Parts: sequence; C-alpha cells; structure tokens
Amino acid sequence: MKNFAKLFVLALAVALVASLVSVFASAEDFTVEPGSDRVYFIKDLDESYSGNGTGNSAENAFEPIADPEGFDPDAQYPKYHLTTAFYQAIEMIQETGGTIVICGPVTLGGMQSYGSGANTKDVFTPAFKAPIKFTSVYDGVDYRETADAKFIITEGAEIGINGQCIWENVDIVTGNTDRCISFNNYNSIIGEGVNCYPLDDGFEGVSNYYVSVSNGHRYNKLDGGDNGQDIHMIIRSGTYNKIVGGAWGTVTANWADRDGDEEAQTKFYRYAYQNITTNITIEGTTSVLGEVCGTIPKAQPFGGNVNITINDGYFECDINGAGPTSFLNEDAVISIVVNGGDFTSCWSVNTIALNAKGAAPAVATLDCRNFPQDLDYSLASLYSVITDFQQDRVLLPDWFDANKLEEMLKHNPNAAPETDAPETAAPETAAPETSGTEESADVEETAAPETEGTVIVDKKDDEGSNLGLIIGIIAGVVVVAGAVTGVVIAKKKGGKKTDAE
Repeated sequence: MKNFAKLFVLALAVALVASLVSVFASAEDFTVEPGSDRVYFIKDLDESYSGNGTGNSAENAFEPIADPEGFDPDAQYPKYHLTTAFYQAIEMIQETGGTIVICGPVTLGGMQSYGSGANTKDVFTPAFKAPIKFTSVYDGVDYRETADAKFIITEGAEIGINGQCIWENVDIVTGNTDRCISFNNYNSIIGEGVNCYPLDDGFEGVSNYYVSVSNGHRYNKLDGGDNGQDIHMIIRSGTYNKIVGGAWGTVTANWADRDGDEEAQTKFYRYAYQNITTNITIEGTTSVLGEVCGTIPKAQPFGGNVNITINDGYFECDINGAGPTSFLNEDAVISIVVNGGDFTSCWSVNTIALNAKGAAPAVATLDCRNFPQDLDYSLASLYSVITDFQQDRVLLPDWFDANKLEEMLKHNPNAAPETDAPETAAPETAAPETSGTEESADVEETAAPETEGTVIVDKKDDEGSNLGLIIGIIAGVVVVAGAVTGVVIAKKKGGKKTDAE
C-alpha cells in the first residue's frame, strides 16, 4: 500500500510538471506587422473640410459614405458604426491589411455605435484577414503634435477589433468610465508610444476613467475544442484601468444554471469561454491602475489556463490569475512570471479574485526567479501583498531574503526621504540610583498563525507600524525529484482588493 501511495504521488507530480511545461511553452513572443503598405488617413470631418475624401493623405482624409450597405437609419437600433470612417477605411483594406493613420481627432460615441444598451454599445470593425496597424505617426509626422490627433471613446461606445492588429504612437482618450477595446481573440500588440488618459483631465489618476483592454470578445463565447486554443496579447505602453486575458465579460451567468436541466445548462454555457489558454505579456512603460486579470473580470464563465508574463511596467492594482468566476475546469493551471516592474503601489497578487465561484486552479505558480536584484525593493513590495499562493509555488531569486523586507524596501529611490527630528538639548538631571543591575521589559512575542502552506500577509496596524508582515509557512510539502511538490489549494485570505463587478 505504501509503495502504491509513493507511485501515485510520483505520477501526480509528473503530470503536474507536464501540464506546466505545456502551458509555459505556449506563452511565447510573437510579432504583428501590417499586411501591406496600403494606408488610409482618418479623422473627424467638419464643414470646413475641403479634401477629396480618398484618404490618401491627412489633407484628403477618408470621407465615409452616409448610407452604406446594412445601415438603416429607421431601424430600432441603427448600426451607426457602419457609417464611420473608422469602419469604412478598415473595410477598404480588410483583404490585404495595411495601416490606418489617425491624423486628427476620431470620435466614437453614441452616434457611432450600435446596440440597445444605455451605457454600453458596440463599435465593431469589419473582419479583416491580414494585420492592420493603427497609429498617429506616419512618414515622420506625428499628427498628435500637428493636428491634435487622438482616438476618443465615449458615450457608451465599446470597441471590438476583428483581426490581428498593432497599435503604436497613438493617444487613446476616454470620455467616460469603463470604456474597453476588445481584441476579439485575435493576436494583438499595443506597442511603443501609446498614451491613454481621460478626456476630462479632472479625472486624471481615477482608474475607471482610463481605457481597459481585453484579449477576448466583449461578450461572445469561445470554445477551443478538444485541442484547446491559445489567445495572445502583448502590451508595451499606455495607462489602463484593466488588462484582461479573456472576454471583457458583459454577460452575467447564473451559476445555479450550470447544474440545472438541459435548458438551464444551455443558457449557462451560451457565453462561456472553454478550453482556452490566455497569454498576456506586459512590459515597457505600461501602467495599470485597476486590475490585471488572466480570465474574465466579471460574471462570465471561463474554462482553461492562464499565462501572465510581466517584464516591466507600473502596477497600482490587483493582479488576479483568474476573475470572480475562477474556472469551469478543475485542472486549470495559472502561471504568473514576473521578471521586473514597479510593484511599490501594488494592492494584491492572487490566484483568483475575492469571493470567486467555480473551481480553484489545480496549480498556481508565481515565478520571480529572474527579477533583477537592483529592484529588490520592488520585489519586496510584491512579496508583501501575495495572498493565497502556496508557499512552494512562489519561486524567488537566490538573492532574495524574506527576512530582510524592511531593509530592501528602504532601497526604493522614489520613497520619501526620512527626516530626523530636530535635536534639542535635554536638561541635565541626576540619574536615579539603581542597585547596579539593568532591567528591561520583556517584549511579548506572538507566533504567526499556522497555515496550510499558504503565504499570508496581514494588513498594517492602526498606528502604521512598518509592514505588519506575517509570513505563515507550514512544512508538509511532498518533494518529488527535488523539484515538484504536492499541491494543497488553500482558501483565500484577506488582502486589499477591488470589488468584484
């Protein structure tokens, strides 16, 4: 019986290693280049426009036709997005790909959208077969400087991009809260030179006034089939509310329907993501002010695996391997690899969001082994807000010493300098006579609470004493081949979070 138990543990460990290797192998870099050298210039046109409308230059920016096929102004919900230069210029290069130059303000709002929602409507692009680049810099001219070029999303509009794309050197401006660009399951790159900010600068720094980006669709389901499907997104610049690996998640699923009758189950899975591996890479000058989520940040079901790679950036947010619906599958693998970045303002790092439904991941790994030592203060900050990763699944560099967090945090070059209290001369007083022995009060030591192999970080006390850090580590981990350990999925503990939506 003992031999059988040993063989079972070994087999389980090997299976876990295999699953991890397969997931890590899928999280690879990729490039997206315009499918051709065809170019169309677009901007909002007013009565002063005097160009020829061909879109071959900024002076002759593309002029859309007013009554395209499929548009009915008398429909209950007219498809206004079909009338925009944004849609029609993409349509011109949907077979070949190319470049869309945003050479002035381009506004997508209520009168450029389609749908019945009061606060959420769609601006879908036509489906395009070859990649398209979106930019405001072309042939040496930065139209942001010469013509106030910007891509404005406002009044309920949500953008859905139906093809591989790259965004570079463009300003993405949001006129109200919770605007999103969804890349609809196509490989996408947000490259260098992207600036994101609220249209009203009075909301600067307010997270939900910045655009969010989603690797998936706004709401449609995606089924990867028996072999599964990977979707990829790379982000290298810009400031965002949320960066999402799966669908943006407009649809709310009734979790009780999952175990209901056939009709209820059909309804539950109607918008589910199944057998999908999401891959997010964040680097460069990217900033996140709300959340990084590997799956879906709202109540839409997700089944599959998650790979998040962070090479650089600034994170004033939660980092969740999975959102509030966690997983449909019980064998999900989460890999979060952190190779650098500024985490001094990070709120929490979690396997799944607070109060998640569904299954917890079978394996969740936070791999920081390549974090540079000169950013030790940043890794110390990250380490101090980990909530529910199993201790042996938090992989750290050889130089990192969890007992020296305070010392490392002091290396932060952006920290406010400590100021010494002014020296004052104390009046001389005669020392009281003593019996020749010094007595000191014993400091009461409290033991960290016992946990089941989970990293727990307590909140600061009311007086703001240093970190208030308590790391609970329990042995009892089965080590196989010196590298693989058995997994105990621990329940979530505390931690600062954003509210689940």
